Amino acid sequence: MRRIILAILTFIFCLLWAEVKVEKMLETTSIKEYNQWVTRNKAKYPELRPIYVNAKQAGRTQDEGYKYKIYYYDENGEKKDAEEVNGLVTVDVSPYYDAVGIFWSDTTLPYANPSRSIIKNQYGEIIVDTQHVYFAFVSPYLYLTVPVGEVSPPHPSVQVFSVKNKTRVRTLKDCWLLNERDVAHSYDFNFTVASIEVDWHCNSQHLLLLDSEGNEKWRKAYYDNPEKFGGINVAIAPDATAIVAIKDEKIYVYDSSGILQKEVSLPNLDFVQCGVSNLGKFLLIVSRSYITKYDNEDNLELWRKEITEGLPIKVVLSKESDYGLIQFYPNVVYLINESGNILKRWDLEAEVHHPTAPSGRKIEVIHPVEVRLEFHKDIAVIIHELNGEIFIKIWRLKE
Repeated sequence: MRRIILAILTFIFCLLWAEVKVEKMLETTSIKEYNQWVTRNKAKYPELRPIYVNAKQAGRTQDEGYKYKIYYYDENGEKKDAEEVNGLVTVDVSPYYDAVGIFWSDTTLPYANPSRSIIKNQYGEIIVDTQHVYFAFVSPYLYLTVPVGEVSPPHPSVQVFSVKNKTRVRTLKDCWLLNERDVAHSYDFNFTVASIEVDWHCNSQHLLLLDSEGNEKWRKAYYDNPEKFGGINVAIAPDATAIVAIKDEKIYVYDSSGILQKEVSLPNLDFVQCGVSNLGKFLLIVSRSYITKYDNEDNLELWRKEITEGLPIKVVLSKESDYGLIQFYPNVVYLINESGNILKRWDLEAEVHHPTAPSGRKIEVIHPVEVRLEFHKDIAVIIHELNGEIFIKIWRLKE
């Protein structure tokens, strides 16, 4: 009897141990708590970035504009400065929380046509001051202009601004409209891949690879099949050795030089997002019906799991492809292991009731929220913002 009980207890212990694959390290809305955690663990996770800038809408003005409060923090999360901007103005914080864009308009529709556009860095210094454009924060090193207006100019172009040089460094010809959701970067942010519309008709797109200095390494052109859904979805390997474009039921895999290595057909699948591992060895392919892991070297589908969550928005793979993070529309995030098992599911909308939310008040959810999904060695990091409140999750991945 004692042996049977011992065997049962051993079985239960092993079962519980096998199921515990992730461990919560930090879950907070406190910038101070997060920044101090980053500072303490800087040696182990050097690419994990503190939060330096945040902004909150503080109400409306008499001229139908808005008031914003912009806050600046140091590495320890201490608030070192604050400013208020108001009027016919829109404020956008970088998804890396290290810069802020402030856009003034001449109309009661701030997004219609900004008369003045400035970018301030983490110290509150103006590093760009220009007119009649919006800025897309594509990496901590680069901003791209997004021209305003409903009709593209005769010779459209996108301007590249360098954070380091505090000035425009490049002009990207034959580029008009950037979709900030179709941007991905390597783990060190030294390479950025983006999908850019060429003209107002939106019937052709270019896939661009940029380095951290804003140099265009190469580009590929794609043209819409009128019977298929337009647009390109993009991905890049953590070490930038493989770049992926998803277009018209096909995945195109390029090496770092822009040489096409592989085409993978996706019959009867649409709204596909993809993650790619180092050296392009594995693809994590996510549609609104399936999650599939594909061995790109051996042309082999390793497994396929059915899903009913919704449209995929973003997919990120860890360096060795043993973990993946997936955002589904509108605001659900999965953490899966290399076998496709769901280790954690977060409903970001439920976080309006997060226990550390100020005063426990409900926060209105914007659909969908902009989520940063990152892997750093043995941790998964999920950071998103809801109306000025930043939600941070750090979970340790356990073997």
